[in-house]
Amino acid sequence: MKIIRRSILLFFLLFQQFCYGTDLFYIEYDWEENPEFEVTSTENVDLNAVVLKDLKVVEFYFDEDYNTIMQLYTVHTKVQVNTHEAVELYNKHYMPMNRVIGIEDLRARVITKDEVKEIEEIDLKDYEGEDDYSSYKYFAIEGVEIGSQIEYIYTFKMMPQLEGGREFFQTDELKLNNEFHIFCEEKMFFNIKSYNGFKELELDTAIEGKNHYFAIIPKIDPLNPELYAPYNNSLMRVEYKLDHIDPADGVKLYTYDQLSDQLNQYIRRDISKKDIKRLKKLSAELKLDGLTELEKIRRVEDFVKRNITISEQSNDDLEALNVVLEKLVANQRGVIKLYVAIFDLNDIDYKYGLTSDRTKVAMDPDFESYSFLENYIFYFPDVDKYMAPTETLYRVGYIPFNWSNNYGLFVKNVKLGETTTGIGEVRFIEPLGFSKNEDILDVKIDFKGDFTSLNLDIERTLTGYNATFIQPIFELIPEQDNKVVVKELLNLTGKDVELNEFELENSSLDSLYLKPFIIKGSASTSSSFFNKAGNRYLFMIGEVIGEQVEMYQEEERKLPVENEFNRNYERTIEFEIPEGYKIRNLEDLNFNISHKEASGEKSMGFESYYEVDGDMVKVFIKEFYKKLDYPIEYFDQFREIINAAADFNKKVLIFEKG
Repeated sequence: MKIIRRSILLFFLLFQQFCYGTDLFYIEYDWEENPEFEVTSTENVDLNAVVLKDLKVVEFYFDEDYNTIMQLYTVHTKVQVNTHEAVELYNKHYMPMNRVIGIEDLRARVITKDEVKEIEEIDLKDYEGEDDYSSYKYFAIEGVEIGSQIEYIYTFKMMPQLEGGREFFQTDELKLNNEFHIFCEEKMFFNIKSYNGFKELELDTAIEGKNHYFAIIPKIDPLNPELYAPYNNSLMRVEYKLDHIDPADGVKLYTYDQLSDQLNQYIRRDISKKDIKRLKKLSAELKLDGLTELEKIRRVEDFVKRNITISEQSNDDLEALNVVLEKLVANQRGVIKLYVAIFDLNDIDYKYGLTSDRTKVAMDPDFESYSFLENYIFYFPDVDKYMAPTETLYRVGYIPFNWSNNYGLFVKNVKLGETTTGIGEVRFIEPLGFSKNEDILDVKIDFKGDFTSLNLDIERTLTGYNATFIQPIFELIPEQDNKVVVKELLNLTGKDVELNEFELENSSLDSLYLKPFIIKGSASTSSSFFNKAGNRYLFMIGEVIGEQVEMYQEEERKLPVENEFNRNYERTIEFEIPEGYKIRNLEDLNFNISHKEASGEKSMGFESYYEVDGDMVKVFIKEFYKKLDYPIEYFDQFREIINAAADFNKKVLIFEKG
């Protein structure tokens, strides 16, 4: 997300001359002219790949052509690939191009025991990232074989990332000879923080005219991804931003206070009387008078998300309210400007701001950096709810779950006499409670004849995040595909299961987060869920609840536990024992596994039991997660609960002639 970046440095650039006493790093730096094949230890050869060198250099300098501070970013990497998988992974290299305005240097070569082959012509190709704000270029490296060593070096000229930069250093590969350097003019001082064991950067002032921050680490062990873990937030990394420029060391740069006021002024500027008149008319058309605060917010949000197309272009017209309301197209800042204007006009109390995606990097409340501020967010104090203003499949009360359990910068507009200012605060975004995200399954089973077939009547109810993936888009699914989707939702994946009929309730965007998504269906099968074993019948009762996540890992756990969102599952399975039969092992369905907090409250668990009334059997299952985070010492309990659901999924009831 593009944040407003008013150049706080402009004042200083007008009065100070930035110059270097020595040449730029990338001009002086080079790889070995005649490299030899590096022999790694025997144990490293058994690894998928080994990074033999990883150097990253950020250099800020005054560029005469652009008449401003620019940034050079240099990368020098050397990797030995030991498997076919590693060859496929490393024979293409992807380079993020955000902020890049030119490539100063780009070279690559392949080193084997017999030769060094430099890539004479590198064919750069475009690649679009997974989100709307990432663009990459990549190049292929020919001639890579198992045992080869791939080496590449490049330098980008970039718009400076003074307001906040980030570098990751740890991956799932062993990395040797790691270096990180920041060079800048001697009057520039950075605030830098290392995470997860990465060495704190040292400041070297011995180079004439420069400050040099650096860290050198001979070895970084690999860290593999694990299920239910904060992987990105556990990797070694560095955050940095420009703190001040001498001699004005008391004037901090790129602070949240500065950004809060700048953003507030920007969002409120250039709103004309004609715009206000148009907004009053829109408010009347939305019939906001007489609604509760929450109803007003929901109606405004629904209008914006259904009618305004969000463009990724940076264009003043896309932020002008008269153009936005006429053409119904805006960029993100234009959308925020529209919300703010409508909320102000209708006396809706709010704070707006920015947060991060915690699955990428959680916002650090103790380190001010604009690099954390990716996603616009609103908070409404009167109703204590958050809103994701540009996420079309969410509504007030539900923001993307990966924004919660995280911090955000929130701005409040405050009047000071005849002027206004934006006051910012960093606050924690509480995740929703487990009861807000439910998955309730009710199954009634009727065994026909002497186990010749069985019929199922199923009702599944989804709320909150459990419904997000399907409720708002079901009406967009082609009618001929509805039956297939419903079978999956009702866990009817057996090869001969026939879905006879189904009905849906609240299957539209209008009901999202207001009413539960309910799927009802009746089905029949002559072989799924049961089979014959001699004179006994086996009923795979566990398969009725659907496939479950398994965590039967043998490797030692390295990371703590992090759930996606708090949630609650309830399942009820009811059936009548066929005449003349008895069940041999009903007690196998009893589970009671939970974790208690110091207060005595259960924060996660899997519990199941059964009741018998004559020939009627009713099985009750409850699985719940009330907390997102658990330290690693509680991992075994968490895994036991996850696996309890997987174990139940494998349960089989044995029916015998009585």
